Order: sequence, then structure tokens, then C-alpha cells
Amino acid sequence: MEQKKAVKQKNQRIEDINKLILEIASGNFSAKGTISQKQDEIDAITVGINMLAEELKESTVSRDYFNRIYSSIVDMVFILNKEGKIDSINDEVSKCLGYTEEDLKNVDFYKLFSPARKIKSVYKLILKEKSLLSLEKKIRKKDHNILPVSISGSALQDNQKRHQGMLFIVRDISKLKKYEQDLLNKNKEMDQFVYKASHDIKGPLISIVGLTNIAIKEVSDPMSMEYFNLINKTASRLSETLVALLNIAVTEKARKEVSEVNLFKLIHETIESLTTKENAEQVKITVSIDPDFIFKTNQFLLTSVIQNLIQNGIKYRNTKVASVLNIQAAILQKHVEITIEDNGIGIEKSIQSKIFDMFFRGTEQSEGSGLGLYIVKSNVEKMGGSLSFSSKPGTGTTFKIEIPHLR
Repeated sequence: MEQKKAVKQKNQRIEDINKLILEIASGNFSAKGTISQKQDEIDAITVGINMLAEELKESTVSRDYFNRIYSSIVDMVFILNKEGKIDSINDEVSKCLGYTEEDLKNVDFYKLFSPARKIKSVYKLILKEKSLLSLEKKIRKKDHNILPVSISGSALQDNQKRHQGMLFIVRDISKLKKYEQDLLNKNKEMDQFVYKASHDIKGPLISIVGLTNIAIKEVSDPMSMEYFNLINKTASRLSETLVALLNIAVTEKARKEVSEVNLFKLIHETIESLTTKENAEQVKITVSIDPDFIFKTNQFLLTSVIQNLIQNGIKYRNTKVASVLNIQAAILQKHVEITIEDNGIGIEKSIQSKIFDMFFRGTEQSEGSGLGLYIVKSNVEKMGGSLSFSSKPGTGTTFKIEIPHLR
């Protein structure tokens, strides 16, 4: 009797499993099978079916949720199948590119791009890294016009981590590119204006400086002498500012020029060019660099950096001690480190954060343009390098420049 009852219960449980499977097959993923206290093979099957129902339920909810997001995304969205062919798109693709979903169904995604071959390598990268962010490319519209875009991609996988396809979000960046080009054009116009204006004013200023120098030597009247000195000083300062502005304009054109540079020779030539500067003879400059120290960089930009830092060492020397300026250099893996150290007046801590600002003058001794360190920092960055410094008032300042050792 007990055996017959047990068989009947087992058959009922099997029937319940069949009903559960039919419920799930009809789309009712909320259906659940009852687990008995027996913990036998039927319970194991029921647990497995319940887990499958949960996964299917979550998958459906996620799919519905995704579809709502997918249709409302303002960027273009492409879903690719395992073979890299387009499976579906959102409405934004049609708005931006002019294609319908039928136009693109089963079309190789990479064929929409120009050049197409570069997108193929993106597939491999996504499969390896699982995602890719903001890669700038050009996509072809239905009318054959080219649209600049930024693409981000992600691999699609099932619960077993098996590859199911790819999702690409493609953003139209044509307006951004236009703004960038407009900005470049405006900068170019500004550079040309600064260069021309500075060049046109520089000639008359040099004449003023020359004439006042002659006048200072020839006049004997103390009041006239004072006036000519003031005119000479003001004109010299303005001339220095114009030279700095010209330097900024020229460096924009020279930033991509790379050549082999003998650093020892460059520094000694720069020191030689500054020997006529006021108080240059008061500073002892030592160069601890191998005469055969050669590397590739932008010679024009580097010369400007070295020149400005040496000039600062001369200009802001400490008159209470014997002034020295030491220059060293070393190759550190893929970078060259140049150190310029002086024992000058130093930089007050309160203004150290401002010294690279344009037109900033930090001390009463600052009679220059206020552009020197701005140019230094700008030029180092244009070379792909970095600049740091340490300074103590009354003790001196050390600048460290790191620039790439280009091969």
C-alpha cells in the first residue's frame, strides 16, 4: 500500500514538472515548482527549472528595459550579430545617416566607415578588451557624404560568457569638429596679427632705444639725462615684451619640427648669446653635460626654454652672494632631464602658484614682460614634456625639465 502511494506521489510530481515546463514555455516566467523535503532527483530537476525561469524572467525584463533606453538614446546605436553584421539600429541612425533598418540589415558594420579596414581592427580589440571608448572615425551617410563620429563599443555575451555580438554607440561630432576648426582658424589669425603687429612695432622701438642711448651719451643736463633714461628703460621693456610675443607666435609654427640636438653645444651657444645682457658677467655658469650629449627634440623650442631660464638666473641673482648657475642633464629611460639651479633671490611661497601665468611679475626686480616663464612652460608642454621647480627665498631656485627622448 505504501509503495503504491509513493508511486502515485512521484507521478504527480513529474506531472507538476511537465505543467511547469509548459507554463514557462508559454512565457509565464513567474511560475515556480514546489520543492519537497525528499531532496531527490525530482527536486534537483525542479530547482534547475526554477533557476532557468528566474534567468529568463530577468532576461526579459532587461530586454524590455533595454529596448526603452535603446529607442530613446540620442546617439546612434548599432547592434551587431556574431559575424559583425548589423542586426538592429535605433531611430537616431536613420535621422543622422539616412538609412532605414532594412537598408542596414545584415550589412557588415565596418563597410559604413571610411576607411573600412581600420574598423576591422576595432572588432579584435573589443573581443580582447570587451569594450572600447570614444574612438574618432568617419562614417559614410546614405547620400555618400562623410560624417565625423566618435564610436564606443562593447562585446555582448550570454550568461555563459559566450560571444553573442557587439553593441556600438556612435556619436555625431561634426559640430564639435567645426568648433575646433573655427577655433584653430581664430588662433591662426591671432598669431598672424600678433606676429605682424609685434614685427611692425619692433623696428621703431629699436630706433627709439638706439637714439636715446646716443642722447644719454651726448647730453649733460641732469634733467634731460633722467628723461632719456626713462624713455630708454620703457622702450627697452616694451621691446622685450614684443620679442616675447613674437616668440609665442613663432613657436606655434615650429612645434612639430624635430631634429638631432647637441645639448652641450646648444647650451653654450645660448650662454654666449646672453653675454651682452646686463649683469651677465656677475653670474658664474657651470655646465655639467657630456659634449656628445645628443638627442632628438625641437631645437627652437628647447633653445627658447634654456634661454629664458638662464636669463632669469641672471636677472634675479642674489647680490649678497657670489652668483652661480649650474646646468646638468641626464637621460632617464625615454626622457631627458635638464636641471637648471641658481642661488638667486628665490621665489616667495605665496606667489609660486602664479609664476607661469601670462604677464605675471613676482618681485620689485621684475622689469621684464612677465612672459618668460609662461613661454617656458608652454614650450615644454609643446615638446610633450613636463616642468617642475623648487624654490626657497634667499637661497635659490631649481627648475627641472623632462622632455621625451624621441627616436
